[in-house]
Amino acid sequence: MSSVQDSKKPDLRRRNRRLKVGDAKALRRLLWRVLDEVDRLSDDVDFDAKLKAASTIATLSGIYLRVVEQHDLADKVVSLRAELERVKAEQDAERIPRAA
Repeated sequence: MSSVQDSKKPDLRRRNRRLKVGDAKALRRLLWRVLDEVDRLSDDVDFDAKLKAASTIATLSGIYLRVVEQHDLADKVVSLRAELERVKAEQDAERIPRAA
């Protein structure tokens, strides 16, 4: 590798944090950082490097989109569950207890 390519290598180790199982938000941030780094590598003048970067961007973009969609869906489910619990609590409070 040339020194130009070495200087463009992404240094993801400095930001390497362990992901928790099911931590879509952290995965989303990580994928975005990787996409950003690969995008910078695509500015390389070497055609093969550009082709590899384009392929990587296409693959990671599809994965990123699925993660974003699933993360948004999970957030909506949490919100709907909270709303359901609120409505149930209101209905329970409105019920008039019957005298025994």
